[in-house]
Amino acid sequence: MESMEAPTPSMDYDKNSKEISFYIKSNIDTYYIKIKTMKEYLVITALNESNIKNNYSSYFTFDYLKNISKSMRYFDNLEDIISFIEDKSKKNEIILKKENDEKLNIEFKIISPNGKEDNILLELKPQKISDKEMISILVKKVEYLEKEVEILKDKINKSEDIISKNKKDILSLFEEINILKNNNLNKNEIKKETQIDSKIVNINDIDFIIKRLKESPIIDNKNFQFNLLYRGTRDGDDTIKLHQICDKKKNIIIFMRSEQGNNYGGFSNVGWESRKVREYEYPIDDNAFLFSVNKKKIFNAKNGENSICWINSDKYGLCFNGSLVFYNKFLTKENTNFYNTLSSHFENCSLNDFNSGIESCKFQELEVFEIK
Repeated sequence: MESMEAPTPSMDYDKNSKEISFYIKSNIDTYYIKIKTMKEYLVITALNESNIKNNYSSYFTFDYLKNISKSMRYFDNLEDIISFIEDKSKKNEIILKKENDEKLNIEFKIISPNGKEDNILLELKPQKISDKEMISILVKKVEYLEKEVEILKDKINKSEDIISKNKKDILSLFEEINILKNNNLNKNEIKKETQIDSKIVNINDIDFIIKRLKESPIIDNKNFQFNLLYRGTRDGDDTIKLHQICDKKKNIIIFMRSEQGNNYGGFSNVGWESRKVREYEYPIDDNAFLFSVNKKKIFNAKNGENSICWINSDKYGLCFNGSLVFYNKFLTKENTNFYNTLSSHFENCSLNDFNSGIESCKFQELEVFEIK
């Protein structure tokens, strides 16, 4: 689409000419758009904000504008067209498209009374402007910026008045925000301290165990972590390997899942060590306890009665004397895991509190954690 040639000899505007101006962004450049009537022409000028000498301009007659689209014929004169473009600019409905250094297109849509939508495209061409015109544009820009500064000052003053009038409420709001932030931090800490990487239990399953551990005098750090040492399905059911990894570590908790689907285990502050065959040791651990996850029950050690087996690793796992025992190949072979000495070493418990009263089983899973 070709624009009309620029009229000559000058850019002197009629005193009563209508003029609008606004800023619009095209790609990475921002342009200052000025639209005026000059005698029988509509003059559109676009100046690059970062390089004011890089500008585009074209001149269009009213007849030409009416012929580019049927929708343009609804306007009575150039002033009506300028008013329409001004309204479009306020709604950010004008688009600039720079195809190359030789062409800049200004686009907007018109909806005719019958509801048809037309896309209007006006092509602007590179054009030099006079020093007089450049000075006029710069003055306009300064005036525009001054108005923007005044508007911003007014907003700042109004904001300061609002802050001054509502200072107490604002301070109270900040205090509430800090409380909420602190509460959120506390929740995150709780979440962190109770994380457990287990295939047997989740954190809700063992809340009663966590409570018991926090009450124990032998664990100084109440924000402890469950550090996974051993998992049967991952590391195998060889008790020699199990002892190599877990021996001489303190604050050990064991979770077991039987083939019947019961979850239970025990805790020892003393921990375990391997011994040669027939060279067993039985250190007393008054802080030990057994538990049933299914029944949410804790069974504390009787003072001076419970002992931990430092035992032959070729055959035995991490055993609570003759009360809770497991053997080599615990995932594949069935063995007796409970004895009638349960009630002798731990308070208020019997075989029925654990694996549905069944003494012999193999495990679906066994996990050992170190509490730190």
